[in-house]
Amino acid sequence: MKELYGLEPGGYRRQNAFFNARSIVDMAETTEEPTRSHALEQIARIKATYALASNTYQSHKGEANIPLG
Repeated sequence: MKELYGLEPGGYRRQNAFFNARSIVDMAETTEEPTRSHALEQIARIKATYALASNTYQSHKGEANIPLG
């Protein structure tokens, strides 16, 4: 991918002809109170939920015996 897109694997251009990527955390941090605090609390809850789901998946994925080929 680096040869094709000029980026490390997993990377992407934050701006291209189709979209401009923005960080939702950066957006939340630039808002006024009380919206800022509410948004950052919601982001923290989403991150915690994602981490729990990811940890659960990672700890059980070897048990699934799903053929990958």
